[in-house]
Amino acid sequence: MNVFQPKTWAELVANKDVLHTTAVGRLPEDQKRYCDEFSQIPRGEFLQRIQKKMANRHVCLLDNTYPYTSVLLHLPDVKHFVLWSVKPLEVKEVETFLHIEIPEKEYFWFEQTHNRKTVPEIFHVHVLVNTLDESL
Repeated sequence: MNVFQPKTWAELVANKDVLHTTAVGRLPEDQKRYCDEFSQIPRGEFLQRIQKKMANRHVCLLDNTYPYTSVLLHLPDVKHFVLWSVKPLEVKEVETFLHIEIPEKEYFWFEQTHNRKTVPEIFHVHVLVNTLDESL
C-alpha cells in the first residue's frame, strides 16, 4: 500500500483529494491506539464524550484526538482539527465558521464519505491548518 506522506504544505494541498478517497491516516502505533480505544468504549459513551467536548456549542472546532499522523509526519506546522456540528452544515456555513475561527491561516477542509466516517452520528469535517507564520 502506498502511504501518502507529503513533505510540504503545497504538496499536501495539491493532493488533498487523496485524504477522503483512499485509506490514509495514522502511523501504525497511532492506528492501534485509536482502534483499541474505539473498540473498548461503548458507542453511547463515545458520542457523549464528543458532545461534552462541544460544551453545549452548536458548532465547534476541536483538536483531532486521533490526527492523521502518517500524513502529517513531515509537516510539524500542520495541525489536524475536527469541526463538529449538531446539525449538517452547508459548504458556506463551514467556510464562514472557519474564516472566523482561523483567520489569516492557510487551511483546507474535507468531509469523509459516509462509509469512511467512524462517527456518522454527529456531523463533522476534518480541517488541516498550516500554523506556520510566514510573516515572522
